[in-house]
Amino acid sequence: MTPTTKRPASFAQRRLWVLDRMDPGLATHNVAGLVELTGSLDIDALRAALVAAVARHEVLRTTLRERDGEPV
Repeated sequence: MTPTTKRPASFAQRRLWVLDRMDPGLATHNVAGLVELTGSLDIDALRAALVAAVARHEVLRTTLRERDGEPV
């Protein structure tokens, strides 16, 4: 699957899309968290870890766009 492949949204994705259309911009379904780090931070290591996580999990690369009034 290429990064530009367009597929219909899943039922769960469509549900969230509809809820967002009913009340745009709310963060109702976002999960917030906080991690407090102490000591020095290796920015390059953190960047590499985040890049690896995004590469490993497709859901972190998924976006919904609207085409002909439907989410894809």
